[in-house]
Amino acid sequence: MNELDNLREKMNRTVLKDLKFEEKHKRAVLKSVSRDGRKGIPLRMVNMAVSIALTLAVISGLGYIVGQNVGGMNESKLNNETVVGSNKDPNQIKTDLTEQNPVLANPEQHEEFDGNMTKEEVLLRLINTVDHFDTATGKFEYKQENSEVMQVEYKVSLMEPVGGYSLDDHGTTYYNGERMWELDQTRNYTTLPYSHNNGAPPLTLEEAFTKDNEGHHMTLYRDHPPLGLGSKSLFPYEIASNYTRDLAQWEIENQNEELLGHNVIVLKGNLNTVGAKSFRFWVEKATGILMKYETYDETGEVLEFVHPIELNINIPIDSQDFIPDLEGYQERSKAMETEQDPGDKEIINIAGAKGFDEEGSKKVQQVLEQIQENIPYLYEIKHKDFTLISASLEQYENYKQGALYYMHNDNFKEESTESKMLNIRFYHKDSYVRESGTGFTKQKGKPEAIFEMNDIYWEEYTLPTGNTHFIGEKGNYIYEVVSQDLAVSATKEYLESFVPTNEIETGLLFNTLAVPC
Repeated sequence: MNELDNLREKMNRTVLKDLKFEEKHKRAVLKSVSRDGRKGIPLRMVNMAVSIALTLAVISGLGYIVGQNVGGMNESKLNNETVVGSNKDPNQIKTDLTEQNPVLANPEQHEEFDGNMTKEEVLLRLINTVDHFDTATGKFEYKQENSEVMQVEYKVSLMEPVGGYSLDDHGTTYYNGERMWELDQTRNYTTLPYSHNNGAPPLTLEEAFTKDNEGHHMTLYRDHPPLGLGSKSLFPYEIASNYTRDLAQWEIENQNEELLGHNVIVLKGNLNTVGAKSFRFWVEKATGILMKYETYDETGEVLEFVHPIELNINIPIDSQDFIPDLEGYQERSKAMETEQDPGDKEIINIAGAKGFDEEGSKKVQQVLEQIQENIPYLYEIKHKDFTLISASLEQYENYKQGALYYMHNDNFKEESTESKMLNIRFYHKDSYVRESGTGFTKQKGKPEAIFEMNDIYWEEYTLPTGNTHFIGEKGNYIYEVVSQDLAVSATKEYLESFVPTNEIETGLLFNTLAVPC
């Protein structure tokens, strides 16, 4: 047999199988040639170097292929050795292995960066992390103020094949290029179509941070994968915007510090919130990943933190990891049909209205007045940032109860893509309330925090969606608040304006409401 037959195919299967020269490599070469204004390499020298390299590759390939055959270790013999003790056909073994080992996301090796960075460069990294790595796996401990520590584990690929997952104490979120799954601790799951979109260009600071005509801060965020709590480290856009947008409020404490084998830059700054008064960030310099952060009260005690356990950047990832094992799980819609309480049929709708325009707002106000007349234990949100857009009043047996839905005023701006909401319902503890279609859920896991505010004792839960669910109790009455697209700290500040209606009307609380900066 002629050893040079099918040379290209053999080399592609062997010594060249893992070598790729794609468009991004071309850009990297051109960038390295022209970097820092250095004198360019003459084209004839480049061509000569490339020719020599290709010649050596061909010679190495020939030597490899001939050596394999001269040594008697041909492909047939290797296959026979692979299946010693098995009656399966060698080709079938190969097929089985291919099916068991799907396509890998195989990025370029991560390189640490140890050059000095300005404040602007660090902030640009933080709000554009999606551009600076291809894959990542890791674990970290996460603690909110007054809550227990939980462990978060994640794996993500931003390159083909796209996908990832994030696992924490409340459940797991999976996604790939087609679908997203959310699994909870009750062994129920939901699934939705998902389409990966990472074609947007990096944000500049001028694009990310603006103000409206009244001087209120406005923020534009990059899209990122649905990675649950894993996003707090990999895509820290919200916390970075809230804490570091004002360059005068923080400083670079250390340009280079080692953390789990990565080079990080350490930031230290001031905060003006109810609890936290200062913060510290440890930012992976090459990517902007927020490896570690801590917030502190006025005494220096740590209130909230992300503490890393492990971080691996740009390593091969098996696409099979992006698909959950649903054995023993039930789809949420089917579970709700199975578990639907007959009490749903016994709830009587008394009044309800929703609307944004003038006419709709009048109807909402009319329903609110009915609620105020029928529910003496009513609390309402009284904050300048929110507008009531929906109200409902219903009755179960002898108990009257209701719900109020508030929208953040930023949502009404023409250019806004925000969907900040506070959804509230209130009822007697012996009554019955719907779960299906309400935005509220009975499945929450363990509370992350317990606190008292405005005579209500609250428990705080993080939902699989990343939103926060607060459940409060005062005497015989229950209050539930679900935030949407709001940080936990911001939601708690807004809760300070959740006050009894009768005290609002007598003017007892107007001067004591906390208004966020």
